[in-house]
Amino acid sequence: MPTQVNALPPSLTNELAALNRRLTAIERAPAPINTFDRYPTAEWEPIERGVVPGNIWHAMSIADVTGLVFDRIETKFTTYAVLKGQREPEIRLAAYRHSREGGKTIVSASSTWQLVGDPNTAYLAPGSIRWVHGIPYGWNYATDTDVYTVEFQVRYAVGPAQIPHTRLYVIAGLDTDSYDLLANAPVEQDTDGKWWYMPEVKEGSPYDARLIDLPGDSGNCKISAMQYCVGLPQSRVPDATPQGTLTYALEWKTVRAPDLSEAVMNL
Repeated sequence: MPTQVNALPPSLTNELAALNRRLTAIERAPAPINTFDRYPTAEWEPIERGVVPGNIWHAMSIADVTGLVFDRIETKFTTYAVLKGQREPEIRLAAYRHSREGGKTIVSASSTWQLVGDPNTAYLAPGSIRWVHGIPYGWNYATDTDVYTVEFQVRYAVGPAQIPHTRLYVIAGLDTDSYDLLANAPVEQDTDGKWWYMPEVKEGSPYDARLIDLPGDSGNCKISAMQYCVGLPQSRVPDATPQGTLTYALEWKTVRAPDLSEAVMNL
């Protein structure tokens, strides 16, 4: 029987195989030289954000951040019609790990900030968040094809504002309809002495008198999705923390520390 003098022991074979995998990973790893992680979602215009059932956290935008190189991110957004005492949203960032079965588990969250806004004017206002995200990154990144996302989330602390509908009694028709069959509007007086006009139309007129509701302000604030969600080194965003650092052009306040147990629309 031949002797396997050149055979390697199983333990050494396993070590060489593991070393080969690590070398392959080094070759494929992104080089963090002058390159930032870029995971953009593109939306510059603020859009209306309504209330979901239960007024729980729900996502305005989601960024795929699988394979992060840096331990912190920066994201920007814009708002409109954040009005003090009427429509004040709460916002935060939250990170999730997604399983092969399609479910997701929260990994980390920033503090919760309440955007107070202005008491009188619906300003267009920019904001940004810098955050140490808590997702595995670099050589700590998992090797079992985990998928990670960051959500920019919202719920209401105050509002939306209750805006009454405007209802009018009018005679309506098309631009091409003839005015010939419109009747003169007689002057009437109501019981409290006020004078008003009762609109009327003659038989056969294409015009019609009816009550109509004029659409108005919904009462919702408007917030854009993340204009970008980018991984950055500490030298670029040294103020990033696990709680998050918010910059916002209007009045705001921190209302809660990071909490992974709050109810969320987990889709």
